[in-house]
Amino acid sequence: MCSVSKRYRVIFSERTGEMLVQHVRFVAQVSSQAADKLRLGIIESAKFLQKFPEHGA
Repeated sequence: MCSVSKRYRVIFSERTGEMLVQHVRFVAQVSSQAADKLRLGIIESAKFLQKFPEHGA
């Protein structure tokens, strides 16, 4: 039996996307490494929500 996991589409509103960018830029003023870690964390969280959207509720 083949187990195909359904992937959902994660959509950020325009305002949310802008706020996330602002947060990363703010953190980058202190530490570029921390900003990169934050950016990667956002990406990984979105990937996780593609598989498990109920965790975003």
